[in-house]
Parts: sequence; structure tokens; C-alpha cells
Amino acid sequence: MSTTYNKSDHEGNAKIAKFMEYELKDRGFQPGVPDHKYWSNEDRVPKILCEEGFTRYHLSWDWLIPVVEKCFNTNKTGMLYLLLQASLLSWNFDRVHAAVLEIIKYDKENNYK
Repeated sequence: MSTTYNKSDHEGNAKIAKFMEYELKDRGFQPGVPDHKYWSNEDRVPKILCEEGFTRYHLSWDWLIPVVEKCFNTNKTGMLYLLLQASLLSWNFDRVHAAVLEIIKYDKENNYK
């Protein structure tokens, strides 16, 4: 598991946040606040998930497991879901994270919600 935050992590985390129905919002300029954007979903608690660039889907089981649950709750079947199951059984965080990103990519390409 990587402990750094690179462009690939940022892009992957943004895809996951969108899959989890969060939106990137702009709070406008605030003196002393380096980043003005944050992930939010008005129907969820917390309303502010995290400042942009500080999501931890690529680092923490606590962040990733709700995403895994949503993947399974979509009631879809197929090789990608078998891949996700196998990656969970391996207890390999990076494999689970990669499987989640593949499912999100597939869902987006096939217009699933």
C-alpha cells in the first residue's frame, strides 16, 4: 500500500468519490485556506467528506470498505465482481482498490448508476 499521494491516486479517489455520489464543490476564496474545493453530498453525513486532495480511498480500509459494499449492493454479477470477491479474500488492499476502480470504470462506460 502506497503512503504517498500522486496524480494517479488523486484521479482514482475522485472517481471513487463520484461513484459514492459526492460532488466537488467550491467554497470560494478564503484567506489562509490553500484549497477551496471539497467533496460534499448534501444527503449524507458528513456533508463535507473531505478537502479535495485529502481523500484516503487509496490508503484506508475505513474509506474503501463502504465503496466495496456499494459495489456489491448494485446487484450486478460478472467477472469484475468475482475479481472483487477474490481480492477481498486475499486481504490485499491494493488488489481490492484496483478491483473497485475497474468496477467503477466499467459502470461508467456502461452508464450504470
